[in-house]
Amino acid sequence: MAGAVLMLPVTAGAFLPPRLALFVPPGDPHWEDAHVLWGGVLAAGAMYGPEPRRRPGGGRGGRPGCGQ
Repeated sequence: MAGAVLMLPVTAGAFLPPRLALFVPPGDPHWEDAHVLWGGVLAAGAMYGPEPRRRPGGGRGGRPGCGQ
């Protein structure tokens, strides 16, 4: 799983057009744009990423704290 998470931005950076660069040096005219793009990448990863292994409340539909 960690490999896929690490490969996604590298692969995206290789296939995106230069005006949508994710990796830019400081002082580049696209520095601010890269921050906005990274925010979108991180937000999409948080929304569509894997579901947590444990759910609050036990995860089996029981009442919280009843030992299930």
